[in-house]
Amino acid sequence: MVTVICDCCGYVWNAPVPSQADFEEYAPKSIQDVVSRILDFMGFEVALAGNGVEALSLFLKNPFDLVLTDLEMPIMDGWSLTHCIKERSPNTPVVLMTGGDRETVRKKVGKGRQSKGRKLL
Repeated sequence: MVTVICDCCGYVWNAPVPSQADFEEYAPKSIQDVVSRILDFMGFEVALAGNGVEALSLFLKNPFDLVLTDLEMPIMDGWSLTHCIKERSPNTPVVLMTGGDRETVRKKVGKGRQSKGRKLL
């Protein structure tokens, strides 16, 4: 047990010390896990896919208000997924995320494709 004292109000309580197993059970496994937990906590319904083909399959079977995707997914990348989604549902917002640097993103997006007015942040 650890004694915790709140700096704001002075409230004191005893908290159990988490074990390594507790950390492993609840620790996020990936950025996808972090984002999905935050959205779930905020009350959004979240559907997860392991790659772009799974994501497209989910999209074709279910209506989505918003799609968040990784630019560099396996099998089908996020840019190709976005293209497929926009062909079928032009009004569905798609947010591409990546851990890559800006130059890598520009090269990937610019490689034989036109951005058609889409803004890169």
